[in-house]
Amino acid sequence: MELKGKIAVVTGVSKGIGLATVEALLEKGAKVAGWGRTKPDLEHQNFHFLSAT
Repeated sequence: MELKGKIAVVTGVSKGIGLATVEALLEKGAKVAGWGRTKPDLEHQNFHFLSAT
């Protein structure tokens, strides 16, 4: 599946499956907006974290 340039929205990105999903999407070239309670230790130009607290 071609994801380069696509935008993904992921919830629960602080850890676990949500964080793994973000990492996989970024690896495929997607831009990711991620919601979570705690900001993950992830720095990437195509990842934008939004606090859900």
